[in-house]
Amino acid sequence: MLSLQYHYTMAVLKLINNKRNMAKKGEAFDEMMRNLPEKQRFKFPENKFKNYHVEKTAVHNRDCYRIKKKGKTPSKAVIYFFGGGFIAPPSGNDFKQVIKIINHLDVEIIIPFYPLLPNVNFSKICEAGLQTYELALEDYEAKYIQIIGFSAGASLCLYIFSYMKKTNRNLPYPNHMMLCSPAADVPPKEKELRHMYRLNKYDRIMHPAFMVELTRYMNEEEFKGLSTTINFDMTGLCPFTIMLGTREIFYAYLERFIDVEKQYNLNINYIIGEKMCHCWPLFGNTKEGKQGFNQMIKEMQYHFKS
Repeated sequence: MLSLQYHYTMAVLKLINNKRNMAKKGEAFDEMMRNLPEKQRFKFPENKFKNYHVEKTAVHNRDCYRIKKKGKTPSKAVIYFFGGGFIAPPSGNDFKQVIKIINHLDVEIIIPFYPLLPNVNFSKICEAGLQTYELALEDYEAKYIQIIGFSAGASLCLYIFSYMKKTNRNLPYPNHMMLCSPAADVPPKEKELRHMYRLNKYDRIMHPAFMVELTRYMNEEEFKGLSTTINFDMTGLCPFTIMLGTREIFYAYLERFIDVEKQYNLNINYIIGEKMCHCWPLFGNTKEGKQGFNQMIKEMQYHFKS
């Protein structure tokens, strides 16, 4: 049985109805995108990390923060890619997750504030993500690095290695990737899109139209096919875990991930949240969110030990 707090959270999301922006199409969508830059300003919440060692650096001319416990020298690192559809900065929930991950895993968190659409080409976002991984490799062996992402950030975990292949770079894969609510195809294939619209009445955050409209801002002549998350040779890719809720539109991507798992003989673990929403582990105010976060930590602990 779902908790009252979870029901309340879903009711609040329905009332706020931020999803209405995700449902815009055509010129209405373009107008929203034109107005985004003034809403994308973001300041790192230093007050939340007074008890942690924070080092500010730059990756691809963007701020990047390295965070760890004071007085500690971790032997492992976790790169954190925030979500937001590649159009929104990190939220307060992201920084709550960062603190919890540091405390549970005793790692250094590296979180880049990668550039956002429509200010840059999508390949620049991938470049920032890949350079963040290269930064981590300067101090940690690949086997001591994991990458975690939520929504667009989960997709970025895969995008950076697709981009790595397209730019002819050769880097070792990390130990493991934790992907919470990733996309597989942007735009969705017809079958996926039909499934998304069937799930749409349950999803309080995402709308299928967004996954179609955003494609116009992700496509580039130089990097054809980059917008499709899994459009690259995935042979030898590291193990990764996918979390999907049955009440989010991205659940429609499950079959596609299973297909590429078989095609490339991948090691993918699936955590399916029955009646869960998009990125439910971020909702730490609910019993379900706490359980989802604990499942993530358990997976990451297992891979660091293996």
